[in-house]
Amino acid sequence: MCLTTLFWLALLGAFLLGLLLGWWIWGNFKSMLTRAYSERDDYKSKYERLRKEPSSKDTSDWKSKYESMKRDHAGCLAKLSDCNSKVESLQREHAKCSTKTVVAAAAPVAAVASSFAAAKPSKPDDLKKVEGIGPKIEEIINKNGVKTWAQLAKTDPADIKKWLDEAGPRFKMHKPGSWPKQAGMAAEGKWDELEKWQGAHKGGVE
Repeated sequence: MCLTTLFWLALLGAFLLGLLLGWWIWGNFKSMLTRAYSERDDYKSKYERLRKEPSSKDTSDWKSKYESMKRDHAGCLAKLSDCNSKVESLQREHAKCSTKTVVAAAAPVAAVASSFAAAKPSKPDDLKKVEGIGPKIEEIINKNGVKTWAQLAKTDPADIKKWLDEAGPRFKMHKPGSWPKQAGMAAEGKWDELEKWQGAHKGGVE
């Protein structure tokens, strides 16, 4: 075998050996690269999970804070309920005081109004509607404080007779016995009944 052939065989063997060695190195490198990528993805996944989920210590702290806030909330609700009860009680007391104040304030007003009403003179009625009473006798009765039919209806005929006697001899002949009765019908607006009665009793004498 010549030297040239040996040279080429040696060169071919070296080439094949280098190729096999390169393939083996590349295979190992590729395997390591794949494993590295896998580990990277695994660590990344764990990082994201830990970032989103707090640790047991953080969870315990948050639970403690939550329980404390619940207790504070319950205490606030109890205080609020107590305040509402006090407000309702004060409102009831205020209502009672307001009622008493209104009643107390209204009493003097009512008393004053009543006194004014009592002091205010009633509008005089035409006492001449009573059979037997003329203008002069009406004046005599008015001078004695009787100016309305209602007042005359409550007046004793004996008192009216006394006033007439005191007014002079010319009035002594009049008989006022039925005048309060007639005045009562007038005061109640029973004009038809009064007219019928007067028609049946001449001069207003029963």
